[in-house]
Amino acid sequence: RHLAHFLIIARPGETTEINYFNEGLLIHPMHLHGVPQLVVAKDGFPLPAPYLVDTLSVAPGERYTVLVTPTE
Repeated sequence: RHLAHFLIIARPGETTEINYFNEGLLIHPMHLHGVPQLVVAKDGFPLPAPYLVDTLSVAPGERYTVLVTPTE
C-alpha cells in the first residue's frame, strides 16, 4: 500500500493550486484534513462549474486541479 504524504506551506488567505495525478492502480481519496478544496479542472480541462469537496476520489489515470485557501 502506498500512502501519499506531502507538505504544503501557505499563508492564511493565500490561494494555492494543487494538481493531483493518480498513476496507481487503485482509487485514492485526497483530503487535506478539514481544508475545503475547490475542484476547478479534470484531466487538464477547466470545469464549467467548479465545486467544493472535503475529499476528492481520484481514480487511476485521472488528474484534478484544486484550489485551497487556508484560514489559519
